[in-house]
Amino acid sequence: LYFSCVSLSHMSIHTRIVTFSGLFFTDFLQISRILPYKIIYYFNTLVKSAFNVQKGYPSAVTIRRGRLIFAGTKAQPQTIWASRVDRYEDFSVDDQSDSGWNLTIGANQAQAIQWLSSSKDLIVGTDIGEWVINDDDLNSPVPTIKEQSRWGSSTFQGELMTESLFFVPKDRKGLIHSLYSFQIDGYQSEDVSIVASDLLESGITSQSIMKDPDPIWWGTSEDGKMLGFLFNRTQEIQGWHWHDIQGGKFKQVVC
Repeated sequence: LYFSCVSLSHMSIHTRIVTFSGLFFTDFLQISRILPYKIIYYFNTLVKSAFNVQKGYPSAVTIRRGRLIFAGTKAQPQTIWASRVDRYEDFSVDDQSDSGWNLTIGANQAQAIQWLSSSKDLIVGTDIGEWVINDDDLNSPVPTIKEQSRWGSSTFQGELMTESLFFVPKDRKGLIHSLYSFQIDGYQSEDVSIVASDLLESGITSQSIMKDPDPIWWGTSEDGKMLGFLFNRTQEIQGWHWHDIQGGKFKQVVC
């Protein structure tokens, strides 16, 4: 494990890299007692307070605008942590423009973050609803977060296809399409699987996006079918199709 550390001796700060092989984050305090200098490493507060075996590890991750972003542990399922700009190992928070930040979804119902997707905004999918984080204001140390819809998501990653976002709802028996609308200054979502609900009745087991030569969402179902959804918004073309194998079942799809 590689930790970025700083020495605070004599009030001067010197960056150095310390390598510990085969050690857990929780061993850091014991190690620090035998080192000849005082160390503070960038992950110290984050790891001890949020990421460990007892409290769990992030269930979602993405990179956006030079920041590494984690979200959703067992102990803090509604919290999101972002690193400093272009410093993925540093999650420290201060009043600088490149400061790291963290925020917790404030809702009247407990929610667990399932995925993160970075497009125009940072979109957060939970098991209850979908939220949008707006980080356009570079002078604000913490971005704003706003609920957009209440479909609720499964653990499958929300997938981008051109400017559209597709995600599988919590029951895994549908496909939701979400698109930013300038008219309402927000995201509009719809269930594009209503006309093919019988194909998804057994539940989706995997998904993937194919962008060329045609934009198609591919998925597999619990009953062994390969499902496809052709979606071309600019030409107003969309349609479902399915495939099977005689004597066999599709288990997973990857594009």
